[in-house]
Amino acid sequence: AFNETYTAYSSFTDSFVVQNAKGNNEKLLDPIQGNVYEVGIKGSFNDDKIIASLAAFKTNQINRSIRDDSSKGQCGFNGGEGYCNISAGEVISEGVEAELRGEIFEGFNVSLGYTHNTTEYEKDPVNGGRVFNETTPEDIVRTFATYRFDNQLTIGGGANYQSEWLVGRYGSLSATQEAYWLVNFMASYPINDTVTVSFNADNALDEKYYSYLSTTSNRYGEPRNLKLSLRAKF
Repeated sequence: AFNETYTAYSSFTDSFVVQNAKGNNEKLLDPIQGNVYEVGIKGSFNDDKIIASLAAFKTNQINRSIRDDSSKGQCGFNGGEGYCNISAGEVISEGVEAELRGEIFEGFNVSLGYTHNTTEYEKDPVNGGRVFNETTPEDIVRTFATYRFDNQLTIGGGANYQSEWLVGRYGSLSATQEAYWLVNFMASYPINDTVTVSFNADNALDEKYYSYLSTTSNRYGEPRNLKLSLRAKF
């Protein structure tokens, strides 16, 4: 804690995942190790009503199974040209994340978030330098704000952004989802201490987009969705 406003932190996590690949002695290779590093700073403002944070993270996956190009014909149990496997592959995922949330002034609350993340094959004789996880967009933005009036009526709205999404970029077939925004609205009013009525409009502008993307099939995301609710508590 630097002072009453700012705090810095760091963390490290180590994990492993068993893999099924075998080496030249037909024994399973060592597990894949995962090392996760994160550093960040947090700030608390307006009597802790507003929290802001900024973090950078990096994940290394080492000991991934890759083909040993010097072992042609030595491992017949692997089929094909009989290459052996070795634990020498590495994948890196890294990025930054920023967030601001809390009550800006009485009755007005916001939540803003941004994430940038890239993944890459760092050591791989076939895929070196290529994107590792094509199903994860590089940039995501989430925003939402609400305002509560004196009569307890609350209204709000926000938007979520996702950058371009491209799969199959290294093959003969590829599929692309262009960057898009989804806009959402809400309203809520307590009729009395027991009953509350609320209205939600998700994807209010009826944006057409794919929630799942591959080189063989795609799946549309949810279209405009309107919901009126009446809740009672006893």
